[in-house]
Amino acid sequence: MLTGESPLARARRVVVAVAPAVMRWVGQQLGTLSRISARPAARARMASANTIRRQPMVVRVLLVPLASLFVAMGVALQITSGLGVGPGDMVASGLSAATGLSFGSAAMLMSGTLALIATALGRPPKMGTLVNVALIALLIDLFLPLVAIEGGYLSRLLHFGVGLWSVGLGIGCLLHARLGIGTHEALSLAISDHTGIAVGHVRRSQELSLLALGLVLGSQFGIGTFLVALFIAPVISAGTATVGKALTTLATTFDVPEIDAHVADISF
Repeated sequence: MLTGESPLARARRVVVAVAPAVMRWVGQQLGTLSRISARPAARARMASANTIRRQPMVVRVLLVPLASLFVAMGVALQITSGLGVGPGDMVASGLSAATGLSFGSAAMLMSGTLALIATALGRPPKMGTLVNVALIALLIDLFLPLVAIEGGYLSRLLHFGVGLWSVGLGIGCLLHARLGIGTHEALSLAISDHTGIAVGHVRRSQELSLLALGLVLGSQFGIGTFLVALFIAPVISAGTATVGKALTTLATTFDVPEIDAHVADISF
C-alpha cells in the first residue's frame, strides 16, 4: 500500500485494476446469449433429421404463452424496481420515455423492427416468435401497475432479482417450445450468416449498440443494467434446466415418454 494514500485513491486504484476483467466478463455473457439460443435450435434440426423430435405439439404450443407470461412479469418487475433495465430492453425504455408510448407498445415496435431486419437478412421469425412478442408487449403493460413497489433499496434489489429469474424461466420455456427464437437472437444469427463474424461477437456489438441508443433516448439505466449483462446468460441456462425438470416430472406423472425424450435432447 502506498504511504499516505487516501481511501478515494485506493478505491480508484482497485477499480482501475479490476475494470478490465469485469468488462471481459460482461462481454462474454452478452456473447453467450446467442449461443444459448442457437444451440437448442441446432439440436432441434439434428433431432428432426433423426426422427426423434417427438414431443407432443400441445406441450410446445402451451409453452409459448407461458414463456410470454414469465418474460413479461420479469421485465415489469425490473422496470418497477427502479434499478434500470437490461441492455436488450433499453431501446424500448428509451422510446417509451421519448415518445410517451407505453413500455409494451415501445417493446413491440422495437421487436417488430428487429424482426423485419432479420427477415430481410434471411432469418424470418416463426409463428412462436410473433405470438411471443405480441403477448409480452400486452402483458408488460398489464403487469406494470400490479407490481409497483415503494420499498427500500434491498427490497427493490430483491424485486429486480425475482424479475431476472422470471425472464430466465420464460426464455427457458421458449427454447423448449422450439417454435421460434427471440428477435434479438434472430438478428444476431442473420448478421452472422451474412458477415461470417462469430455470432457471439455480433451479439456483443448488437447489445452495446442498443444500450447506447437507449441512453441517447433517455432509457432507465442503473445497477440493474449491469446485473442483467452479468447474469442473464447463466440465468437463462438455469431457467431452461428448471423448465426441463418440470417437463420431466410431467412426463413421469402422466407417462408421456415423448416429453422425456424432448427434454434430454434440448437440455444443456
